[in-house]
Amino acid sequence: MLAGLLLSCGVAQAAEPEAAAALDPVRVEKARAIITLMVPPEQRQAMFSKMVDAYMGNSIAGMMDAYPDLGKAFEQTPELKPVFTKFVERQRNLVLKDLEETTPELMLAYTHAYARAFSAEELDNLAGFFSTPAGRKYIAMAPTLLSDPDFGTWQRGITARAQARQQSEVKALMDEVMPILKAQETKHHDS
Repeated sequence: MLAGLLLSCGVAQAAEPEAAAALDPVRVEKARAIITLMVPPEQRQAMFSKMVDAYMGNSIAGMMDAYPDLGKAFEQTPELKPVFTKFVERQRNLVLKDLEETTPELMLAYTHAYARAFSAEELDNLAGFFSTPAGRKYIAMAPTLLSDPDFGTWQRGITARAQARQQSEVKALMDEVMPILKAQETKHHDS
């Protein structure tokens, strides 16, 4: 559940949600109970930490794969590695702080998403599943799945692909933006 959150941070643009007032209160309450089962309040920060660590570890490995010169720079200039490590730790702490500060909104968002996506009967079925040994194991294991080696391999590959096209994509964007900005500037100066 939360893996989607981490994978979509800053990338996905959500569709306009149905008004919260239009949600069925029964479904909202059932969804709230499921979210509490899936992300127990006393375990939330530890779950977030595991997921962020796995995601960041995979991302850094992908970056090192995509930019082998960076690894060489660390080898040739050992003073760089602690600077980079400090930067990564700061980013990790900022993400965890953001998650901690916005946890109520996140839990409300998941509650509403589940209330919209599932009927009351389906929510009851999910609650039943999460109460079984397999469901409890799923809940316990979900935050660690991002650490799975196959997921790490996939994430490193997708990171490399994104980084490989980043420069050309930014150039393409700027090629479209600059004529518009120049036209606006010319129009502004002519008036």
